Amino acid sequence: MLPEDRDVGCLVDMLENARIALGYVAGLTTGQFAAQQMVQDAVVRRIAIIGEAARLVSDARRAALP
Repeated sequence: MLPEDRDVGCLVDMLENARIALGYVAGLTTGQFAAQQMVQDAVVRRIAIIGEAARLVSDARRAALP
């Protein structure tokens, strides 16, 4: 797999997981979110996945997309 292919895959994973996390909190107030541990855990997991994918993005792609 070429590095740019991996970068595109990682960026797509990041976007998909961000959309999923936003779906989890859609319509919730801050208070409702704070009261729902399961939703918090789900959002934190999606953020962790985003971080794992971001770590794999090449330095050249990071420089091109600050």
